[in-house]
Amino acid sequence: MLISYIQSIMMIILEVICCKIFFESFAEKRSKNNYRNYSIILGIVVCEYVIASLFYDKFILKQILAIVAVAVFMCFYFKIHFGKAIILSLLFQALLLSVDYFTLWLNVSLFDSIAEISRLHFVGGSLITVLGKIILFLVVLLIRKKVGGGVLGCFKKYRLASIYFFSQFLQSSQLLH
Repeated sequence: MLISYIQSIMMIILEVICCKIFFESFAEKRSKNNYRNYSIILGIVVCEYVIASLFYDKFILKQILAIVAVAVFMCFYFKIHFGKAIILSLLFQALLLSVDYFTLWLNVSLFDSIAEISRLHFVGGSLITVLGKIILFLVVLLIRKKVGGGVLGCFKKYRLASIYFFSQFLQSSQLLH
């Protein structure tokens, strides 16, 4: 039970890191103060976790609240207007859902059923979720390369953080067995 909460928070952290990289492609930071920036990122993670927990069965409402919450926090983090933040947040959420559905399609194409994988191979099901986040990370890096900044510089900057969170997720998945 505790492991599933930890995994949920780690997935949200990975999504927020990808969202931050996505927004950095289109806007510049408002402040160089790391404590302020980290507190904004922490606020996004907490807010997204609360939204996901409270509205888990109301998909449309959850998506709308997530888009608005990310836009509000990103207005504090970046020098952008609220309208542009809403549009970028909407685009990122669409990208996130597209990658999730692609991963789901890949999972259904390769295996008989998702429930079977989750029931028999919890680690395998978790790894498929991590695969989706890796694909999201690579797509965001590709967008960043095409829109602004080079992918190598961007990858070096975020490589350690992403490797750390992926490894922590895998370790927490292995604790179950």
